[in-house]
Amino acid sequence: MGGNTQRDAARAAARTAGYEGVRAYESGDLAVAVDKLGRAFDVAKIPTLGLWYARALAKNGNLVEASERYGEVMRLEVTEGKIKEQRQAQADAGSELEALKPRIPSLTLTVPGASDDCEVTLDGSAVPMKLLALAAPINPGTHRVQAKQGGETVEATFAIAEGERKAIALKFKSAKKMAPTGTSPAATTNSGARSGAAGSDSRAPSNTKPKPSAQKTIGWVSLGIGGVATVAGAVTGILVLTKRGQLDNSHDCLGTVCTSAEHDRLGSYNQMRTISTIGFVAGAVGIGVGTTLLLSAPKPKEPGVAAWLGIGSVGVTGSF
Repeated sequence: MGGNTQRDAARAAARTAGYEGVRAYESGDLAVAVDKLGRAFDVAKIPTLGLWYARALAKNGNLVEASERYGEVMRLEVTEGKIKEQRQAQADAGSELEALKPRIPSLTLTVPGASDDCEVTLDGSAVPMKLLALAAPINPGTHRVQAKQGGETVEATFAIAEGERKAIALKFKSAKKMAPTGTSPAATTNSGARSGAAGSDSRAPSNTKPKPSAQKTIGWVSLGIGGVATVAGAVTGILVLTKRGQLDNSHDCLGTVCTSAEHDRLGSYNQMRTISTIGFVAGAVGIGVGTTLLLSAPKPKEPGVAAWLGIGSVGVTGSF
């Protein structure tokens, strides 16, 4: 019997505090409204009381807390009292929550280089490390974030408005220190220039000669192109000799002066002669360049190279 009496007395006190909170809300005294309605709702978890509490929180700028109270009101079980009014309060909580959500700002806080012993706080309250780098709801207004690690403290004060999305990074000075020797290309290059024989920088300067492998590759390509051009010149030369013999045996030509009857054959002769000359010249250049590159390429063992040229064929012999 005594337990019921105490329970009834508590609920009666909660109702009284609730009425006082509503009156404070309507008169604009939001601090009193939040206090009275909050304590009343802690005692009597009924939707109508929770709805007014959520409204007072939202109007006071506590948007995050208001959204939580709206959600709590919607989840309450209505089993006693004025059922219809309570369910209507839950419906109102749902619609007001949807209108509130776009107004709630969010903060994404990061701490580059944070270790396991790093302590992060927002307005003095601890922030779990697992929530870093995640967008978290926050009330509009001015806030202070702080991070402590290894005796070093960094902090920032910022203002955020309703609906704003803000990202803040707290950077420790220790994280900005220069990387260890050898990790920076510029540092490695300078070290190598100073150390000389120490050989800390094995990279070749920009004006060094091509690597032996690259030089040999270019040499072989040049040699191949020269060989193809020489073969083409030789084959075309044979055709030139054939054409020249036909012109010499023709009654319509005297040397390279021909009548119109041999005009086509004479034109073909002159064209092939030009192609043959170009082929031999290009072949000679290609073979010369390729051989020079192969002979001058640095190698552990200096190779012996000899180029040979024949009618319709070309090649290089030697040991590599």
